[in-house]
Amino acid sequence: MSFPTLRPNRKLFPRVVDLVENHISFPGWVQGLGSRPYRSFPLCYLTFLALFCNVIVPYASADVPEEHSAAAVIADDEGWAQAEIKGDVAYVDALLLTEYRSVTADGKVHDKAAILNNTRKASPERAVMIAKWQNEHPMLKSVNIIGDTAILTFAQKNGGNPKAVMSCDVFVYCDGRWRAIYSQHTTAET
Repeated sequence: MSFPTLRPNRKLFPRVVDLVENHISFPGWVQGLGSRPYRSFPLCYLTFLALFCNVIVPYASADVPEEHSAAAVIADDEGWAQAEIKGDVAYVDALLLTEYRSVTADGKVHDKAAILNNTRKASPERAVMIAKWQNEHPMLKSVNIIGDTAILTFAQKNGGNPKAVMSCDVFVYCDGRWRAIYSQHTTAET
């Protein structure tokens, strides 16, 4: 059985041609095939390499469990905030469990779909508004982990106002990832 030979187009793939011709060490049996061994290099090996690099590797890295720690919870929460600013709906969708609920300081309940819709509204103006609010309201974060449940609490100084805005996110560790299940926001006395 013979394999098709690879003849890369120098105009379309100059770096690939340079890599194959000048930087790859081929075993002796391949080098004996001619001055440019890539011409006889079986296409099946290159197909495997392409599949490995483009299909298998990304999925393999996604299967690595996330650390079961307070630092990982905080990192996920910070990633969540950045995803909402940038409009990264996929990140937020993967982070929030289907049963997710958020209760605002005025008592309104929002489900996962509402949070995803809010994330879709990302804009440069909104990003500036959020950054300004975050700068004016520095946060103190605290994480308590009990088993596979993490409670992330925030205490924020509300400008010159003597009241603090208290917030809480509850995460559950499932399938090797921290996932958000509930958030509560309230204005509380300090």
